[in-house]
Amino acid sequence: MDEREIDLLYDNYYFKLNKKLQIITGLWPYKSRKYKLGIRAVVYATLSLVMIPLCNGFRTWCGVNLDICGENLVGICYTMLIFLKYWVTTHSEERLKNVYRLVAKNWMEITDPHEHEILVDYAKQGRLKTIGYTAYVVVAGIGFCQIPMISVILDIIIPLNVSRTKILFKGGEFILDPYQHFYKLYVYFVITSFVIMTIIIAIDTNYTIIIHQILGLLTIVKHRLQRLAIPMNLKKDNSYHAIIKAIHLHNDALQFVDLIESSYSCLFLVFIGFTIIIISISTSIMMAQIGKLLNMIRVAMFVLGASLHFLYINWTGQQMIDHSKELYLNVYSNEWYNLTKEAKTLLKIVMLRCLKPSKFTAGGLYTLNLESFGTIMESALTYVAIMSSFR
Repeated sequence: MDEREIDLLYDNYYFKLNKKLQIITGLWPYKSRKYKLGIRAVVYATLSLVMIPLCNGFRTWCGVNLDICGENLVGICYTMLIFLKYWVTTHSEERLKNVYRLVAKNWMEITDPHEHEILVDYAKQGRLKTIGYTAYVVVAGIGFCQIPMISVILDIIIPLNVSRTKILFKGGEFILDPYQHFYKLYVYFVITSFVIMTIIIAIDTNYTIIIHQILGLLTIVKHRLQRLAIPMNLKKDNSYHAIIKAIHLHNDALQFVDLIESSYSCLFLVFIGFTIIIISISTSIMMAQIGKLLNMIRVAMFVLGASLHFLYINWTGQQMIDHSKELYLNVYSNEWYNLTKEAKTLLKIVMLRCLKPSKFTAGGLYTLNLESFGTIMESALTYVAIMSSFR
């Protein structure tokens, strides 16, 4: 399929927002090499500028102040996670091209009105989740960025004889004095936060629409197999070919799963490790800030954001498992006894494949689902208790 046709498909109503986000972040594979390299250089430079004060702060406060040291470590882990997420996505460009090609192929080949309606329905769900996730990240990001300005705003609204102490946005060590150059550093903080938010939104929402494409294909396969339950007095000769078509579509869905798994499996493992570190250390710091309301709120927002981010990734993994299991149950409960001998043999093959649910894993060690989410969060809270005992 021509790359121009694939590029044009993503201009439709359901995918155009995701495409724009991919273009802005230099991740859309069909843009010119010069454009992508330029945007990627800016992203890597921005992430490096974030890392420098954090690493300097960690080096300065390690062994001196546990809370500030931990806050810098959390910032380093979070920035490294964004860096790795972006790096893996750029280096999986060829695999993602295959994903986009398969998406375009499905949309062009599925012409049955009811099946196309199923595909559109899941594309709508993907778009709604893209908009919702984008709105959440933007609102949370703006709220987080406004915390350092609270003291400035209060000085304007309710002035005192002396200016209130300014709230620093993070514990990194800068070359400039953070109080004398507060507004310059605040602009730096807002710009870097915007870049990081855009990367998170672009990658996570693209992952979402691909998952919903797979869910749509599995639902269409289920629909095709359900149609076999219609009395086969006149259609027995057609059942064999109908099952073959369903198998071909099922193979497309499995290709999607394999491409995503091969691209992001190791990243998901690193993601889980960093999430445990981020949530456990941040929660421990938050508990130590109980007497400092604004600092506690700032850290609590970060913990909540990291937890919701982790939940979002596991939730989509759970949806994949659920749809895969439903397909197996659908094949099992079908009126297979009305089919031809050849068709029954094909259904057995489909059932054997469905015994192994399609899923995403973290390095093959953890399955991304809601159960794993609960287990990891429990582990993180256990580490919080351990760290609190050292205070």
